[in-house]
Amino acid sequence: MDLSTLQKYFLRIVDDPQRLFRILFSPCARGMLLNLHREPSPWEFLFGLTGISKHDFLSYRKELAEDREFNRHLANTHIKIRKKRLPQPQGWAELLYVLVRKIKPEMIMETGVFDGLGTSFILQALMKNKTGTLISVDLPATKVIKGSTDLMPFQILPKNGSPGWLLSETLKKRWKLILINKRRGLGDILKKIPSIDIFLHDSLHTKEHMSWEMNLAWSKLKKRGMLLVDDVYCNRAFKEFSVKNKRIYMIKYGLGVMKK
Repeated sequence: MDLSTLQKYFLRIVDDPQRLFRILFSPCARGMLLNLHREPSPWEFLFGLTGISKHDFLSYRKELAEDREFNRHLANTHIKIRKKRLPQPQGWAELLYVLVRKIKPEMIMETGVFDGLGTSFILQALMKNKTGTLISVDLPATKVIKGSTDLMPFQILPKNGSPGWLLSETLKKRWKLILINKRRGLGDILKKIPSIDIFLHDSLHTKEHMSWEMNLAWSKLKKRGMLLVDDVYCNRAFKEFSVKNKRIYMIKYGLGVMKK
């Protein structure tokens, strides 16, 4: 891990001291920290997946960093609602942005929205692409969800806040939010969708649930489509799935990706 990234993580702990305890008691966070030195650089990660040039990678990152309207909205809205600064760094969200900008997918599905931070980065990339749709599937975290929100900086949605409250109205033009419950689940939703370019799991991080979601999504992914799984260090579900389907994978910031 480079020095600047270490400094940013240190500042996150200074800004939120309880984060250190969450890291110590979370296998997901511990796994990410212990494996960071083995992971590729952000560019190497995306080059391995898409063949993106160093020039384009840096160009998309610069585009995102210099988007004052987008970054200002996220920062100001987070302080207004959560009463705290938006945690930094957001390396995983930047990866999502550059990935979507590069491959220009037509259909993306994600599970797990919560405040809508990652969702915002995906939708911002789709808006820049001027094409594509994101379907977000979520079980609103009105109570603490063990294995999902229990070790997050904020464990439930803000009072009167719905999933994706961070999103600007502009970004919602390419977004469809589907809320699930005990009677309506992911399987029912996928039955109505012909195919997906990218599927992102970021919901319940138990081995059983992650395996279930990956199996469902795999059948709907297009050839060469991408399966993205956040917090792969929580358990062995992602690695076992790759062995079962004879696929190689890449991991950065705990975000695992494999192609169909």
